[in-house]
Amino acid sequence: MARRNKENVPAPGVSQEKPSRKRIHVNKLPILLPAAAAALVLGVYAALNLAPAAGAAQQVSLGQRHLEEMDYSSALLSFSQAIQVDPSNTQAKLGLAQAYMGLGDYAAAQDVVNDMGDAAETPEALQVQLDIAVQTGETGQAVEQIWNLIQATDEDGYYTQLEELLAEHLSRPHSLDAGDDQQAVIWEGGLYTQGSNTLGQLGTEAGLGLPEAVQENFAEAGFPGAPAKVYCLGRTTFVIDQEDVLWVSGENRWGQKGTQSQDLSPVAGWRQVEHGENAACVAGGTGCAVVLKKDGTLWSMGGGSSGSLTRVAGLPPMQAVSGGQGMVLALSAGGELYAAGPDGSALAGWQRYASHVRQFSLCEGYLLWLDDEGRFHTADAYPSYLPQEWVQDSCGLAVAQFAAAQEGMLILTQDGELMASGSGGLQTLQEDCSLDAMYTVGRYIVLEHSDGRLQVWNPTGGSLQDVEA
Repeated sequence: MARRNKENVPAPGVSQEKPSRKRIHVNKLPILLPAAAAALVLGVYAALNLAPAAGAAQQVSLGQRHLEEMDYSSALLSFSQAIQVDPSNTQAKLGLAQAYMGLGDYAAAQDVVNDMGDAAETPEALQVQLDIAVQTGETGQAVEQIWNLIQATDEDGYYTQLEELLAEHLSRPHSLDAGDDQQAVIWEGGLYTQGSNTLGQLGTEAGLGLPEAVQENFAEAGFPGAPAKVYCLGRTTFVIDQEDVLWVSGENRWGQKGTQSQDLSPVAGWRQVEHGENAACVAGGTGCAVVLKKDGTLWSMGGGSSGSLTRVAGLPPMQAVSGGQGMVLALSAGGELYAAGPDGSALAGWQRYASHVRQFSLCEGYLLWLDDEGRFHTADAYPSYLPQEWVQDSCGLAVAQFAAAQEGMLILTQDGELMASGSGGLQTLQEDCSLDAMYTVGRYIVLEHSDGRLQVWNPTGGSLQDVEA
């Protein structure tokens, strides 16, 4: 404490005044005022920065309530306002996609998800994409999204849903096919065949073992069950019945009929393939067969191996399989394309051929596939009927199905427009077309309509022809 100066001590009897405290007040003001101002500025700053987030959150909450009430137009407005306030709000974008789905605008819903960048790979976004695919009937795309959800969550429920979707996706009909010298068709619930029967490929006794005897017209094939699908590989004919059981007739030189014996003896009639239950599709080439089952597993027989139908190990679940001269291809649930050679040893070593594949078409060894971004690719030179802009960029079409032949291709859009691309350019063949399946057989493309009609498109003439037995 400082000593008092005697000169400042008041005389006795004189009233004492309190010392001035102005110096103290002056010293406090410069300290307290900036602190208060800083607190005020920080509060305003926080309020301004929290306001967009709070506003977006309120709109998202309101939008979710509208979704629960199935008021999709109001939900659309709420989520759109949330995105205007906070463009990075993922929940608002997911809600916006769901609102579009509720309004039936699935293309707009998919556009919203596509614009989400990396956030589109979250389980919530994958679930929205799965819902879009299911609602639009795109079972192949639904299978891929289920597989992505399995990879992201490993939840048991998705495995069950994958099996159900695969079974539905693989139920598409396949009522017409042609082999080396025989043809087979399923018509009005029966199986009919025509052509040569040198090795029993027609399934009957007619002309059995006689190279000069050719059955010119379709005739009943004597199939003992109810046929659902038919496939011809070389001089061997395969049928899947309505109980999903695989049957076979014809050549067995390489054990492709699924038996231990390998011989050239012509045998009439049909036999069940051991382990051939739950069959969905058959592909391959002369001497070997690959069977895709409804659970997504691949099985093979023939190729000079033991002959029995054996599961191909080490592959993910598959959603499609096709074969041609020199190769067999299978598309996984995750959109990866695998390839193998036509012989038994090669079938044991499948190799990944391409990724991000949506669909593919194989015709006499010629391969064309569509990727996730709508671009077409080929393993060889691009065909002249394929527009160059479809190779360099997206084709700009919402492709539901496509099938390619050597001289042309058909595309079915999600809107039901059937388009042909051939020597005459791109043209519309039909509108409001509803197809259960479309696939290539030799130089032709087969169309199976939802009303049961069976047609064949000839790329050379560009015409559609009805098929009857």
